[in-house]
Amino acid sequence: MTTEECFEAAVQVEHLMRDVYVGLAGRYTRDPTRREMLRHLAEEEEQHAHRIRLLARTQDTAAWAQETADRIARNLEAMSTELLAIVHEMGDDFEGVPPDGLLRKVMEAEDHCSAIHAEVLAESAEIDVQLLFSALARQDVRHKEILEKALAS
Repeated sequence: MTTEECFEAAVQVEHLMRDVYVGLAGRYTRDPTRREMLRHLAEEEEQHAHRIRLLARTQDTAAWAQETADRIARNLEAMSTELLAIVHEMGDDFEGVPPDGLLRKVMEAEDHCSAIHAEVLAESAEIDVQLLFSALARQDVRHKEILEKALAS
């Protein structure tokens, strides 16, 4: 996978995460506070996708060594698989509020996204890449904390 393809795969992961949050928000019909929280998280994931696309437009397509691109590609493929499983589980006709196990899976997915963002950050010497992926990793941690609070209440 090329650096450009890695960026596009990263955008797709952000869109899948957005779709997860939109799907979860739709399950909280009787809890407007949680519904809005999840919609906000979905909007942030969309912003992540836009920021990654913007960064990709300004990057040298040879920015990463092939070994780095391959490792990131494997991580992104694993994230896509994980998120698609969550999307599938949400479509399994359960009623009402999502089960706690599903929210825990989303929190785990945020952990995995954070790890990927941190790895890209550690591998890159370019300041633009470092700034973006540092911000993404911080937001992933914050998203997980928000979900933990939602589980606790």
